[in-house]
Amino acid sequence: MPDGNIFGTKDSDEFTISLDEKQQGVFKRFEYLSVPFSIQGKRNQFQEILRRASYNKTSFDEELKKDQSAMQTVDSVIQHMQQHPHFSRQTLDTLLPEAYLTDICLANIQEPSSLEDHAAKVVVAWKQLADFYCIEGLVGGDGARNPFTEDAQYSLIAGTLDSLESILPSIRRILDKKDWAVLSLQLASVIGRSYVQIDKATDVLESIFGSQRSVDHVEEYQATIQQLANTTFTANTELGKLYNSLIRFHNWLPANLKIDGTAGDVYDGICVPTKKALAYVEDLGVRETLLAIGDATSPKGLAIVSLIQEKRLGNKEKLHQKTVCLEERVDSELSVLRKEFNCFSLEDPVFYQGLVGGKWKGLKLLHDAKTAFNLQYKLPEGFVVSSLAIRELLEKYTVLPKMYAHMFAMDEEARAKIQLAIDEIPDSAFTELLENDDLSNERMVRSSMYGEDGLSNFSGTYDSVACEKPDTVSAMRTVMKSYFSKEAVLSRQDVGLAHIPGISFVVQERISGRGGVLHLTDEDAFLSFAETPEDAVMGNGTHHKKTALQDLLHETPLAPYADDFLLLKQIYGNIDIEFVLPDEGGIYVTQMRPKYIVPPLSVTDEVKYRIDIKTLDELSALRLEKPCIVHMHFLGRQNIMNKEAIIMDFLRENKQYVMAVEGKMPTVAHIPNKIEGHFRIPYRQRGDEDVKQ
Repeated sequence: MPDGNIFGTKDSDEFTISLDEKQQGVFKRFEYLSVPFSIQGKRNQFQEILRRASYNKTSFDEELKKDQSAMQTVDSVIQHMQQHPHFSRQTLDTLLPEAYLTDICLANIQEPSSLEDHAAKVVVAWKQLADFYCIEGLVGGDGARNPFTEDAQYSLIAGTLDSLESILPSIRRILDKKDWAVLSLQLASVIGRSYVQIDKATDVLESIFGSQRSVDHVEEYQATIQQLANTTFTANTELGKLYNSLIRFHNWLPANLKIDGTAGDVYDGICVPTKKALAYVEDLGVRETLLAIGDATSPKGLAIVSLIQEKRLGNKEKLHQKTVCLEERVDSELSVLRKEFNCFSLEDPVFYQGLVGGKWKGLKLLHDAKTAFNLQYKLPEGFVVSSLAIRELLEKYTVLPKMYAHMFAMDEEARAKIQLAIDEIPDSAFTELLENDDLSNERMVRSSMYGEDGLSNFSGTYDSVACEKPDTVSAMRTVMKSYFSKEAVLSRQDVGLAHIPGISFVVQERISGRGGVLHLTDEDAFLSFAETPEDAVMGNGTHHKKTALQDLLHETPLAPYADDFLLLKQIYGNIDIEFVLPDEGGIYVTQMRPKYIVPPLSVTDEVKYRIDIKTLDELSALRLEKPCIVHMHFLGRQNIMNKEAIIMDFLRENKQYVMAVEGKMPTVAHIPNKIEGHFRIPYRQRGDEDVKQ
């Protein structure tokens, strides 16, 4: 196992052992810069550099610098991360969930019992989890040219989880059951694991720190956690602080990502074989040296490997032989074990956005709040097909290389080739992902893409398809292709997201009835009703606005659920909720997404800034040269449906001059949602009669 010399060296490391009266690094020195290769689908290039370093007895860093092509791979990713923090977060959200899945799979692969067997498991697991430890090094602030160590201001809220570890059990003791459930749900929304697992993690923390600490001003901790849950971090330095604390907090979480999944702890893939290897270390001096490392387990495992490689412990040749054999076995077994994570249900505890997308995350938060407080709304039955499953499908049918070739900029020709390649994927490949589908015949296949209903608002960008069970595969194909529509590609490029696999599907029963949207913010509440759910998100139907939610819902079918919605607002902040009112009564909530609040426009004399655009043709020809409030006279008419691209293209080309957009279309419709949530431009629902010219 060669040195990395990226985040630490043999002479400079976070963890060391004392040999021959000299300190020797045993942790950071073995971390490799794998992330730029993995996120671009160039894992083989990374493995080749690692192989050369091992063969030449050099370091990963030394071999990397010799390879111009590899350096270009690294440079392109680092530069894009520096320019686009959204891509930095996308990279972390894509690779971390896979690392957690791999960790669980590795823990399930049993090795024979000897010092060299367990050390070989440490070596294989370390290489398999190279991305995790690379991320750990990056967000920890180590290494040169690190995008997460920019000299920029950042919110102290980003590192909140670190300050909570020792105090969280005492906070739980002080709070009543309801307040603790609220706090757990808020933490869960940040971490991507169920509130039940947050509670179990607090049990572990209590066993370490106790729960009798004095907690002054506990309400300040509650406010801080709520702020953490409702903050969108937009600077790389903030993201480094946030994800460094997330990685640390995972130490306390249960390992299982499925409701009936493997028991144990996170990071058992390396920690368990390390503990087993320690039991075989008989030399008291060596054992004392290893135990001096402290509580951290992984460095002990790497120290054992290092000592065997230096022939101070065990048998080096035997370790090499066992490592080669185990690597071959692990590669084949991992592909089988990962299939367990093709689909997730609402009962499963995990909802990492990089694994299941933004729409499923919203549904899972609704499910957990309903469970925690016995709320009265219903959720459609359904499941999500994970991005891991879709990525493997795209790789198998050679779509993936076409995506990676255009991951930062995708033109019309590339889009067309990818969509054609998706058409050529056999139906059977999709059917394999649906082997446990027991939903009723009438269903919806809905997009749940990375970044959707999260980092930005992609409202109306990706497709959802109503279908019957025999047409599920066709619907999945349509939704997948919508990831490569012109508007989807441009929307990702707007915020710096890469065109890498972030595709998930929600498959759920279709609920018939009247549709509606409920928009809840600190300032007001907005409600719409329409004949169908599809009409509701288009902004059709009737619309009502009040400052108080209770007043808004009075004498409507939603009145019995006012307390439920108020609680959701308390837990999750400003939100949009889509619902269906079935003929038999009750209410189904079909979606929840965070509502971005654009700062209000502060202009003393709006008249001199306002321009009135009467038609789409007029808008498409317009090029602004000074700041303007754009009143779209046509916005709200039926005939603009399916012509949203004209509006979006105008905003992309003129964003620097658009102070606000006005139109008749209700704010809950997806076009106003995207104007505010994606472009961060204020939108105001105003008819022609409301505007003073």
